[in-house]
Formats: sequence, structure tokens, C-alpha cells
Amino acid sequence: MGLDMYFYVEDKMTKTEIMFAYYRKFNALYGYFCNKYTMDNPGRAIVNFEDLEELYRLCQMILKQEKHPSECLPIMFGPFFGSYDYGDIYQSYILQLHYDLIRLMEIDLLKYNIYFYADY
Repeated sequence: MGLDMYFYVEDKMTKTEIMFAYYRKFNALYGYFCNKYTMDNPGRAIVNFEDLEELYRLCQMILKQEKHPSECLPIMFGPFFGSYDYGDIYQSYILQLHYDLIRLMEIDLLKYNIYFYADY
């Protein structure tokens, strides 16, 4: 068992969903959505452009070392949630999220919905 998370893109016309990105045990990302939305287990939240911009801004601050990660995207404790430190694994998650956000922000939200799913 573990904390699995995904970004899905849904075509508004056909309702077809395509998995866009996958994260395993990235508890800080799960914490962001839990703090902003009510997340059950399994949980789902629609992602708006403001979420994408905010997450991108937080990733930028972490990658540029402007603020400590605990001030931007703090880890979240829970069962099967993975590592609880801000080392190499955390940094690799931030880098992956950063690249995924760049691509997600290019999606036409008039045609597509973006969803965040989490399950543990």
C-alpha cells in the first residue's frame, strides 16, 4: 500500500479521461490538496488555473531556494505516506511536479477539466 496520486485531464465533450501525471508517496502534494479541498480516500478535486499557478510558484521558490520547503509545500504525515524529510526524494518530486505544471498550464481549460486524484 502507499499514497498514489494522479493528475487526469478530462475532455469536457466526450468525458474521456487521460492520466497525465503519476506520483507515489508525494505527501506534500497530497497535503496541498487536503488543505485546500475536502479530500476523502480515495479523493478527487477539480484543479483550476489558480491551483496550477500557486503550485508552480511554490515549486519555483523551493527550486530557487528562496524559502525552505516546509514553508511552501510541507510534508504531510499519515499511513503509507512515504518519506518525511526534505532530501533528494522530496526534491525529485518537486522537480517532476514543476515540469508537469508547465505542461498542465498549457491545457485549454475551456475544453478540458483537470482533476487531482489520490488514494492510499
